[in-house]
Amino acid sequence: FSAPRSLPACPARGKMRAESWDDDEDSDNAPLLPVHAASEADSSATATSSWEYTYLNIQGKIYRSRWPIFCIFVVWSFCLLAALNDAVDDLTWQSWFVIALVWGGLVCMINDSPPDVVLLGINLILRVFNIITEDQAWSGFRSEGLLAIGVLFVVAKCLEEAGTIELAVSVFLGKYRNSFLSTLQLCVPVVLCSSFINNTPVVAMMLPIVTKWAAANGRETSRFLMPLSFAALLGGTCTLIGTSANLILQDLLVQDKAQGHDPGFELSFFSTTPVALPSALIGVLYMAISAPYLLPVSTSSSG
Repeated sequence: FSAPRSLPACPARGKMRAESWDDDEDSDNAPLLPVHAASEADSSATATSSWEYTYLNIQGKIYRSRWPIFCIFVVWSFCLLAALNDAVDDLTWQSWFVIALVWGGLVCMINDSPPDVVLLGINLILRVFNIITEDQAWSGFRSEGLLAIGVLFVVAKCLEEAGTIELAVSVFLGKYRNSFLSTLQLCVPVVLCSSFINNTPVVAMMLPIVTKWAAANGRETSRFLMPLSFAALLGGTCTLIGTSANLILQDLLVQDKAQGHDPGFELSFFSTTPVALPSALIGVLYMAISAPYLLPVSTSSSG
């Protein structure tokens, strides 16, 4: 008796008839397999496979995390010895503790740990050991700059779902003519979009668009990815909401004014535009001229 090819259910008896691989064998004489026996065998095989996968996954993570754990152990031991022996007069035990935490957090993030979880954990540890105050620990959650960044990400996601960015950029892209004009056609709309939308989601939305456009025209995607990134960075500096750095700077200025320190200038929506916009245009022109000579051709990223 060979392996069953198919196991159709038999409603009358609650059993399954096994069809033989041998075409000459009469199907009426084929043995009947109980349903519960087949289901138990399948579930047992699935459970065994799942446990094996989980074991191998944990084993691989432990193997990959040996060096990070070793590095953290070495740095923490060094910081502990330095704190106990007063190696540096100006540094207290809290200073060495913070150094050890920062190093451990960096190693964890380098090894693909979620940055938000790592940073929140460090924040909680510092608060538990009373190294920072309650106000310092949670001040970031009421920062107007950070809230504005979060709102901009929501707006960018709505525009992505609606296809607004793709529609606007596709009008500029058109067909490939030459490297100079195509780089201009890509970078100019990206500069405009990233001036009024945070530049990080602009790059994320443009990546699939640029990839499809390059593949449709038979061009290498690697020639356009770096101009895309730099164009978004240059455009983000043109307005207050274009980049997260400007929003954080605005928040710091508000805090300084609240503490009685007058910085001597105001940062409005278009404060950086007179300087940033000409710089962005010059940067786009430079990329359009130098891209064919400086950027490599990657055969793996081509259509």
